[in-house]
Amino acid sequence: MEEYDAVVVGAGPAGSTAARFSAEGGARTLLLDKRDEIGVPVQCGEFLPSIANLEEIMPRVEGLPELFDIPQSCISLRTSQIAVISPAGRRYELDFEGMSLWRAKYDQHLARLAVKSGAELRTGTRVRRVSSKGVETDVDLIRAKVIIGADGPLSIVRRSMGMPAPEELSVCFQYTVQGDYGDVVEMYFGKVAPGGYTWVIPKGDGANLGLGLPPGHSKRTLRSRLDEFISQFGAHDRPKLETSGLVPSSGPVSETVRGNVLLCGDAAGHVMATNGGGIPLAVVCGRAAGEGAAAFIKGRRPLREYEKRWKAEVGEVLTNALHVKKLADWWLWSDILIDIAMMLIGKTGIRKSLTCKKLLGVY
Repeated sequence: MEEYDAVVVGAGPAGSTAARFSAEGGARTLLLDKRDEIGVPVQCGEFLPSIANLEEIMPRVEGLPELFDIPQSCISLRTSQIAVISPAGRRYELDFEGMSLWRAKYDQHLARLAVKSGAELRTGTRVRRVSSKGVETDVDLIRAKVIIGADGPLSIVRRSMGMPAPEELSVCFQYTVQGDYGDVVEMYFGKVAPGGYTWVIPKGDGANLGLGLPPGHSKRTLRSRLDEFISQFGAHDRPKLETSGLVPSSGPVSETVRGNVLLCGDAAGHVMATNGGGIPLAVVCGRAAGEGAAAFIKGRRPLREYEKRWKAEVGEVLTNALHVKKLADWWLWSDILIDIAMMLIGKTGIRKSLTCKKLLGVY
C-alpha cells in the first residue's frame, strides 16, 4: 500500500494546478487521471479571456499573469471581440480580447508543470471510491493525508464522501469545423437554443460551433438544434470533431471541504453560471486547493482555510454570475423578451453580464 501527503484525482486545469502548488509547497503529491492521454477527448469551447479581462472578471485574485502564462503552442488563435447576437439579428460588439486554446495541449502543459514541481503523474488510473483513509483505484488503495477532488461534474470523490452535488447540470454539444471564421467570438440567443445560447469560437484552422441548454435535453435534441443552427449559419462542411458534456450551472456546491477532502473545479461547481466558463476559475481554485493542502500537511493552517480563500478570491464572481443567470432565465425563453432585455441593458449591461458584475443594481 502506497502513501502520499496529497492525492489529486483528475488532471484537468483544476487538478493539475492543485498538484503543482501542493508539490511546490513541499507535499509529496500524486496526480491521477483515468484517461490514457491527458486532455483527450476535449470537452470544452476552448475560449479563455486575456489577462486584462481576467483581471476585470477576478479583481481579487493576485498573480494572474504568472498563473496564466500560456505557451504559444497551446494557443490556436487570439481573438479581438465578443459579439452577442439577439434573435432579431441585432449585433452587440464588445472589445474583449482572448484566445481559443488547443485545450488538450493546454491540459498537458499544466500537467507537465505539476510534474516539474515534483508531483507524480499516473494516467490510465481509474478511481473507484474515496474515503478519509485514501483513494481506491482499480488496483490498489493509496493512503493520503489530503485528497483533492478535481474529477469533473460527476465527481466520484464528491459522491464517495456524500458531499452536495451541483443542483443543475446544463448540457452542451459542439462541433469543430474547418474554415475561416475571423477572430470574433459570437454568442447567439433565441429559439435555436431556448433557455441557453449557441456559440462560434474561431480557431486557427476553423471554429468550435456549439450550444448549451438547460438540463433535460437529450443528445439527439442538442445535435438536431446544432445542425439547424449550422445550416442557418452557412457552415456545411462535415465536422471533423464532435463532443458533448455537462456543465455545472447552479453556482458552487455548498460544501467544498469535508474532513481531509477538498473539491475544486467542476467538481465544486466553480463555473460561471452565466456562460459556462470554467477554465479561469478552475486554475485559480486549483491553486488555492494545492497551497491549502500543503499548508495543512506542514501544520501551518487548517484545511477549512481553503474554502475561505476561494470565497474571498472568486466568491463574488460566482454569486454575481448566478444572479445574472437567474435574471436571464426569466427572458431566455422568449425571443421578444430577449430582444427587449438586450436593448434595455445595452452593450454596457451585456459586458457586465460577461464579466460577472451586478446588473443595474437590481440585486
